[in-house]
Amino acid sequence: MPLAKRMRRYMQIKNLSAQEVAEKCGIPLSELQNFLDGIGAIDSMHFETLNSIWPELVAYTFNVDASVCTDFPITKH
Repeated sequence: MPLAKRMRRYMQIKNLSAQEVAEKCGIPLSELQNFLDGIGAIDSMHFETLNSIWPELVAYTFNVDASVCTDFPITKH
């Protein structure tokens, strides 16, 4: 399943709106919506922010165990 579909599915399961995710993560709503619709991309910086707020969302999106996103947080060098 494509990343965008997995992310959309997680958001549906957790009853998260695109607007809520965009606002909390500082992602322009249009950019997030384009990604979820499969016609755009999300900058890696936004995935880092998503991981710090919703590591389970990132884990589900990439189909990895959530511990990968929480035990090994992304750090800036």
